[in-house]
Amino acid sequence: MDGTIGDVYNKEVQRWRTGAAMTWAVITVPIIFGVYVTLANVDIFHLSQWISDSLSMMFSVYYVLVCFVVAMVTELWCCLSLPTFTVEPEVHHNPIHLALYVCSPRRLGFGLVCFLLSGATSIICTGVLMGRYQDLMTCTNRSELPVDSLYGLLDVGLLWQCLLFGWLIHVSWTLSSLLIKVYITERFCFPVESLLDDRKNQCLIDALQCDQNTMVKFLGFLDLCLLSKHSPQRRQTVFSLSQPGGHPHNWTKLSTACLAVITSLSERIQDANWQVFSEASVRPAPDDIRKPPGNHHGSVLTYRGDNVTKETAPPQPTKDVWSFWRSKPVISYLLTEFPDAKSRKLFTSAQVDIWAVEALCNLVAASFVEDKYGVVQKSLPQILTSVINLQENVEKHLKLASSGRRNGAQGPLDLPLKYVLHSSLKACIYRIINTFGVHLLNLDLPSDTSYKLRLFMDFKE
Repeated sequence: MDGTIGDVYNKEVQRWRTGAAMTWAVITVPIIFGVYVTLANVDIFHLSQWISDSLSMMFSVYYVLVCFVVAMVTELWCCLSLPTFTVEPEVHHNPIHLALYVCSPRRLGFGLVCFLLSGATSIICTGVLMGRYQDLMTCTNRSELPVDSLYGLLDVGLLWQCLLFGWLIHVSWTLSSLLIKVYITERFCFPVESLLDDRKNQCLIDALQCDQNTMVKFLGFLDLCLLSKHSPQRRQTVFSLSQPGGHPHNWTKLSTACLAVITSLSERIQDANWQVFSEASVRPAPDDIRKPPGNHHGSVLTYRGDNVTKETAPPQPTKDVWSFWRSKPVISYLLTEFPDAKSRKLFTSAQVDIWAVEALCNLVAASFVEDKYGVVQKSLPQILTSVINLQENVEKHLKLASSGRRNGAQGPLDLPLKYVLHSSLKACIYRIINTFGVHLLNLDLPSDTSYKLRLFMDFKE
């Protein structure tokens, strides 16, 4: 079949999964709507009448028609909300960036659609209720209560109906969103290799390298991680040699893709660590602080103990204007960067790296028994070096960056990813050490990697 793996996945997999999620969302509408009608007509002083009226309403033709219309509205909301789902969280740098994101035309349009759909649903749902709330346009019960009581001042019945309808919309749409997430993120087994010519570009390695569709890439790394843990037969395909030729093409492609992801994140974290360290290390020298104000052309800065003279240019008018506005409380608040914004941006795709690290280390550990041809042994030094370097950079980043509280603090869902990655890296390194033991010391490793590996072997890390 022609087309990239992303196109094929959208046609053959994602459409069916989305349809199944929307079908289950529609099926749950009568149940949720039945609970809404039952609670809306609650009458604790006449239980038998309340139950009989609710049951008679649920088995009426009008109730079925209303359920059908509400189900179609829910399905329409599901279709319109699909573009809002993403596998990588959105990180906002400051309040003004967050405000621009919320007020973007796409978000405002979706908010307007939600407002219209919820309004239409409210008109439809209130038609089912008997009495004063069955029509929002006409007063069906002439509304007179004494105003010398709390019940007269506050319309408890209207408040109850509003709360129930808010519950109906929240539960139905939240459940629909949850069903979509569950179905779309369900594991998909990609073939490790394909003997069919029309499926050559739809294997697991193609999923790992699919940058155009991040969902396919995430599912590919998830499949590889689960393959390395629970699929001995598929692992044999990874360790197998090509015929003819006898080359480990499957292992080479998969390991290269995982190492590329690990190395890329390690380099980005290292650059961020140097930036944080340089900002924290540059400070005014004591001699410059004690120097009385006078006519001098530069300021002395200390960086790692060395005196560096930095010539200062005369203040520019533009900078003065900008500094003036930055000094205002409101402007300063809007432009102040959120805590951990840069760090969160750095680890937005850390879930892929977690799966890549676990997949590599599990395959390396399994190769001690299952690798008949020794295809993994040649890549073992490079894998150890990459994983240990990433572990060291992540550990330094956690110490340098102001990460806030790890436990007990409510925050974005992506915040724990850095800690999960750090724990996963250490666990994977220990898994390799427990499998190979002292044989790892015979590998040709860089001096830094060998030193770090000895610390792990001595349980000092």
